[in-house]
Amino acid sequence: MFGLPGPLARPLARRMAEINHAVDLIAARYDTVHFDAAGNPDSYQRPMWSVDRLHPSERGHRFIACSYFDLLTRRGVMDHLAAAGLPVRRPSPIPTNRPPSKLAQAAWISTAGTHWVIRRSTDLLPGLLRLAWAEWRHGSPDLDLLDLEQLGAAVRNDEVPGKVA
Repeated sequence: MFGLPGPLARPLARRMAEINHAVDLIAARYDTVHFDAAGNPDSYQRPMWSVDRLHPSERGHRFIACSYFDLLTRRGVMDHLAAAGLPVRRPSPIPTNRPPSKLAQAAWISTAGTHWVIRRSTDLLPGLLRLAWAEWRHGSPDLDLLDLEQLGAAVRNDEVPGKVA
């Protein structure tokens, strides 16, 4: 969503994929209700994102709410709530507010967005540049943040600390 140049986007995307994979493993291990936004093509539609392209817009929040509602419905949770006499209604996917105008978006970017970029220039950007440099220097996209096989084995292990089941 950010539109970063390839040398910066690749290491960041790979690490996000690794984190998403770790969350998928943990969700499967503990049988949690898990919405895989990264695996849903609708998540990548521009109207789902706010002007900063990091946070969901109102439409994006409604998409997430509807997705979780549907997951909970498939698990039978909504039937149990209805049987207990609680109101059950799927959230509307349609935003109640108009999206910000181009002028409002430009105003946000020129004020709050600029402040964010300045702050990230001292913490996020140097780390991202180091990742891109290491990948370019070594010529290898295999500089993984997580050992996914080891993580998968740990998640499947019955002696995982904090195990609920």
